[in-house]
Amino acid sequence: MPKPSAESDPQGPPSRPAITLPDAGHQLLAGAGERVFARLLDGVLLFALLMPVVIAAQVSAQDPESASLNLPIWLLLLPVLLYDPLMLRWRGATVGKMIVGLKVLRLDTGQVPRMNPAVLRSVLLVLFGLPLWALPDPWHLLGLPVVAALVVNLVQQPQRQGWHDRAASTVVVNSRESRRIR
Repeated sequence: MPKPSAESDPQGPPSRPAITLPDAGHQLLAGAGERVFARLLDGVLLFALLMPVVIAAQVSAQDPESASLNLPIWLLLLPVLLYDPLMLRWRGATVGKMIVGLKVLRLDTGQVPRMNPAVLRSVLLVLFGLPLWALPDPWHLLGLPVVAALVVNLVQQPQRQGWHDRAASTVVVNSRESRRIR
């Protein structure tokens, strides 16, 4: 398994940890802040794409107050569940990760994840976030400690892997910064 190393800049203090992956070479590991920001961008994108479906359901419903009950939940969950694994398999990154300059790579090959690891990684992410959006008010706040534990775990791991990354044998790298140090 590749070992992380500290990449140092001759003009300043040591920068972020790095890792050497087969077929990908020397890569700088993505920081927790970058990863959270990319996830927020993906959330905004999914919200913007799904909002017209919700509005159309409300407009077409006989009783607008119950429109959300008439909308099949799978219609909203399907794009959310498919977005991550399909984007990771196709590009190695979601749109949010591409904007931030991040990429998800397999530890054993240095390539983008195949479909099974991408699905496993994404399903675990959805499960970890489930309390935030699936529980009624104020119980959804119970999801905040889960998310906090994910971020703390991410920062404490030498390869900056979350639980979902470790299960899928993936690592998230900053592809823009990695290109600069080659």
